[in-house]
Amino acid sequence: MVRSTTSATDRQRHREPQPRRSDRRAELLNGLLALNHDAREGYAKAAELAESTTLKGLFERAMLERAAFARALRPLVKDAGGDPDDDGTLDGSMHRLWMQVREKLSSDGDTALVNECERAEDQAVKAYRRALDADLPAPIHAVLDLQAKRVFAVHDALSDMKHGRQPT
Repeated sequence: MVRSTTSATDRQRHREPQPRRSDRRAELLNGLLALNHDAREGYAKAAELAESTTLKGLFERAMLERAAFARALRPLVKDAGGDPDDDGTLDGSMHRLWMQVREKLSSDGDTALVNECERAEDQAVKAYRRALDADLPAPIHAVLDLQAKRVFAVHDALSDMKHGRQPT
């Protein structure tokens, strides 16, 4: 049997530092902030491009909601010790999804717009579900829970439209 020559204390000192809970919290909240910036911009563009007045109204309401969500998240990021992201996601993946909306509209109109927005909302739903599963203080969880309910409702309305059902 070979014994290690390093002590437990030495091994502990050489481990990668674990992110503090507040760092993880700031990162999670900042991700939602960036996501909401992207969604706000995407919904503004979608409202501009939509032909249906019903769809324009849905997109305009979603745009205003996402702007309000971002305003509510910004101080939470700061309180968690983070630097609020005011430019959207770093990798631009949501931005690319919204750019696809413009390209696809030329041939498919509002149908393509609904499909692309619903696909982008899938990502928002996943992000909010992850956030709600995280270990967060009750006041932050309450804010995210209210926002998530609206994100889920918009996603469901888009999904209903995509599948030919009347939005609920």
